[in-house]
Amino acid sequence: MVNVNLKATEKQILIDVDGSADARVLFDQAIQKLNIREPWFFGLEYTHEKTGDRKWMDLNNKILVHPLKKSPPIEIAFKVRFYSAFKKGCVCLNLVFFEKN
Repeated sequence: MVNVNLKATEKQILIDVDGSADARVLFDQAIQKLNIREPWFFGLEYTHEKTGDRKWMDLNNKILVHPLKKSPPIEIAFKVRFYSAFKKGCVCLNLVFFEKN
């Protein structure tokens, strides 16, 4: 088992996952714990262990295949990856923000 410290905007979640699991397993657990209804806008981001660059996780690869710092707990961020194409004044976009609060 691998301890992952998942940082979301408002909270941090500690998740235990199998080290040989795909990143999709971690992503699905994060979606469930954060109660996200539209997961396709989000992704998992890690810090490259050598360059320090922020990179998106490939959800089809194993978690530990990514070149991230593997000292427990592993630090991964849950972030918005794609933004909606709605215009600023769109009622739909406003409803998304009101539902969050």
